[in-house]
Formats: sequence, C-alpha cells, structure tokens
Amino acid sequence: MGGLRKLRRRVDRDKYTVERLWPVEYYDDPPPRKISETLLEFAEPLLGRAANDRQYEMLLALSVICWNTACLPADEREAFIWDMVEKGAGADENMRVVIKEITSMLIERKRQFYGYDRRMIVGHEFVQEGGRERLLVASAFVKD
Repeated sequence: MGGLRKLRRRVDRDKYTVERLWPVEYYDDPPPRKISETLLEFAEPLLGRAANDRQYEMLLALSVICWNTACLPADEREAFIWDMVEKGAGADENMRVVIKEITSMLIERKRQFYGYDRRMIVGHEFVQEGGRERLLVASAFVKD
C-alpha cells in the first residue's frame, strides 16, 4: 500500500482527535503552496542543527507542535506551552529554559512570517519514493 494512502487513512482515523483540540475545516481546493515546503522552511533554524536522522525527526515533530500551538488563542497558547515545558523537561530547570526558548522562538517565527497561513498540521511522515526520502504532510484549515 502506498505511503500516501496510509497517511490519509491515519489522518482520517485521527481527525476527530485533532478537531477536539482545534476546530478545522476541510477544503477541496489546494492552497497555493505545499504545507511540506512551508514546514521545512519554517523549521530550518532547528533542522540545520540536527546531528542525525533521529534528531532531525524529533526537531521536525517539535516544529509541528509549535506551528499548531501558534494557531491557538494567546491565553490557551501560553498554558499549552507551559504544560509542554513541564512534561518535556520535568524538574531540570536548564532544560525548561531551553525548551521555552525554542518553543517561543518558533511560535514567534510562525506568527511573524507565516501568520497568514491558517493550516493546522494533522500528520506528517517520511516515505521512501524512487530511492529518495520524501516528507508527506497532511493539513486542515483552522476555522476563524
């Protein structure tokens, strides 16, 4: 089975979870730019620092979380960030500071350079295609 079909099936299965967190609308017309291209450009400040594939994938996942968090109202966004920092760093104060700085930087980057893009990222995965690795990203528009 093709990777895209698997991704679509997984997104269909998970869309109810996503809709509970963020109300979304689904459109038939594609947006002007692929969300995978936008995501890679958005995450570049982090991805360029990855030492290996595992770090790259973890930093991309963090970038997706920050992209989606930037779409939340300010009060919910701040609570979500602190919850994420608490869960990610635990009692390590230095790690809390690092996670807070990274998430704040990415959220501000989303708001400053991609604020017009109202898509939420509902899934992403790397697939092998023609001997090359390709990033597939599924998205949905946020209701205003």
